[in-house]
Amino acid sequence: RDNHSKLLVLFCFRITIQPFSLVQPSIPYEAYCASLSIMIIGYSLSPGGLLLPYHLGVLQSLSTNNYVTPDTPLAGSSAGSIAVCSHAVGIPSTEALEGTIRISDRCLEQGGARGRLLPLLRKELDDMLP
Repeated sequence: RDNHSKLLVLFCFRITIQPFSLVQPSIPYEAYCASLSIMIIGYSLSPGGLLLPYHLGVLQSLSTNNYVTPDTPLAGSSAGSIAVCSHAVGIPSTEALEGTIRISDRCLEQGGARGRLLPLLRKELDDMLP
C-alpha cells in the first residue's frame, strides 16, 4: 500500500425496500426481499488543504467516466468538503482550482495562511458560489 490509498474512501451501503403487497410472492420472503436490495456506491474525500487540487481532479475523473452522477452520495471533510460542494453546485474543477490559487497567492501576499485563511476562503466562496 502507498499513502495515496488512504486519500479516497469508497463507501457503500444497501437499502432494502420492504415489499408492501397482499399477494404472496412465488419465492421465499427472504429471497424476495434480498432481490429488492439496491447497492449504492458513494465517495468520501478526506481532509487536508493541500489535497484540494487532488480531490478536484478525482471528482472530475469520476464524473467524466460516469462513476459520479447527480444521484451519487458524496461526502467530505475540510478540503474534501470544499471539493464536494464545488462539484455539487456545478463549478468546473478548473475554476475551483483557480480559486485555490488565488487564495494561496493572497496568503503569500499577507505573510501566510495562519489566521487569514478562513476570511479569504469565505470571500472566494462568496464570489464563486451561485
